[in-house]
Amino acid sequence: MILFCLMLLQAPNLYELTHITDIEVGFNQSDWEEQLHANHRKDQINKSSTYLKASVTVQGLQFPHAGMRIKGNSSYVGRSSTRNSLAIKLDAFGQGDFAGIDLLTLNAGKFDESLCAELLAYRLLGQHMIAPRANWAWLHVNGIDYGIFVNVERIDKQFMKRNFGSGKRHRYKPNKAGLEWLGGDVEHYAEIYALKSGSQKEAHQDVLRVSEHLHDWSKATVKNLSRVFAITEAIDYLVLTDLMAVWDDYRDRHNYYLCEDSKGRLHIVPWDMDRAFSHRFDRPLGIGVGVSDLPLLDILCVRELEALYIKQLHRLSRQVYSEDTRVFLDSCHAILQPEMAAACSPEAYEKWELAFVRFKSYIERRGEFVAYDLNRW
Repeated sequence: MILFCLMLLQAPNLYELTHITDIEVGFNQSDWEEQLHANHRKDQINKSSTYLKASVTVQGLQFPHAGMRIKGNSSYVGRSSTRNSLAIKLDAFGQGDFAGIDLLTLNAGKFDESLCAELLAYRLLGQHMIAPRANWAWLHVNGIDYGIFVNVERIDKQFMKRNFGSGKRHRYKPNKAGLEWLGGDVEHYAEIYALKSGSQKEAHQDVLRVSEHLHDWSKATVKNLSRVFAITEAIDYLVLTDLMAVWDDYRDRHNYYLCEDSKGRLHIVPWDMDRAFSHRFDRPLGIGVGVSDLPLLDILCVRELEALYIKQLHRLSRQVYSEDTRVFLDSCHAILQPEMAAACSPEAYEKWELAFVRFKSYIERRGEFVAYDLNRW
């Protein structure tokens, strides 16, 4: 135990951007790949999460009671590829955690072969609101190199404790829900806002209150909304996901969490940014603003909120498409390039380099279009 603690103190931060996290997974089963895919098929039907027992080593620290599963719906590419996104649970079959973290998310980059778009998205979001940390992880399974994945911090009890002071506060994962007003019965909200942590007794009362405030425009001021909801963060979220041409976010009624702070207010926390910068570069800004059936977009026709949205659209555009972003991407390339060159086949390395060049070109073109489209605002 003393040796484990010393190793943990010396290990780099699991999400430190200056290095690539090493993860080694060992299965006893010879047919582990078939079992992972079979479990995933069953999980899709049963809406469950089945882990296959494994021993896992993270940054030299061993976790003998871990498990791994394939994750994702649209990102799942089937048995034709070893590059499926994965979840690793360090305490799936016994005790185990890395500095309190027990669940790892490894995204395979199906929508971003440069492996940089998701990191950039979380970095930009994290500068204005609470958001997951992310870097890369190099995965080996039974001694075979499976390449580099994007390593994203889970929104779990440890995340809540680090960002909101307690892992016992309410944390919801919406499913096809966008804070619409469903009336005064909390059961209507319980069906589509899955409670992940916090008191069951008082669950969904806070979601109901936020939905009521967004529904009643007489309460739709920054001051009133801020009593129950982090509205300025939510507007920054809408602005940033708009600027980054995110596909599959709040506008699709999922891929975000609602988390409670110490004052009982709810915060939007972004999740699943693997499709950031994936829409066409000339997607117009402000789609749905003031004319949507989604409350957070519809309410932006209220003058005070509309003015704040437009102000942030101009201000944050200069940050997203800036020299700082170009420097960040160059630093990402500097970290990934030698590793890719050393470990990949010439064909795979060339494919990654081409993907990185294309992503940088997309950033330039999107930035030029945003600057042009801002003239409408």
